[in-house]
Amino acid sequence: MLFKKATIVLFVMVFMFSTLIGCSSSTNESDASKDVNADKPAEQTPAKEESKPVTIQYWHTQTEEERVKVIDELIASFQEKNPTITVEQIPTPEGDFPAKISASLAANKMPAVVEIGIGQLLKL
Repeated sequence: MLFKKATIVLFVMVFMFSTLIGCSSSTNESDASKDVNADKPAEQTPAKEESKPVTIQYWHTQTEEERVKVIDELIASFQEKNPTITVEQIPTPEGDFPAKISASLAANKMPAVVEIGIGQLLKL
């Protein structure tokens, strides 16, 4: 039982961190200052690749109306800065969260981001 909980905790943490790293747009300053195409004429410089639109789900247990509104505002701000990413928030009551995560893990259909307290995580 403890091994199962530890495995789930590890999986969720790795999944969350990999999602955050993958969505990160920061670059190393030394890499940003190097322009590999600086010596090429403009017509030979390859065009930047357009990002494809993507929709991600954000699951959380903040079901109170005021909190959901604040999260909506945060999502709107994020989407303004990242127009190709649509965030769908899924507020879920705390009591339903363990079953929802277990079912999603079993179906291999986890959301991009899960916000969960340690207490809930230990119930898995």
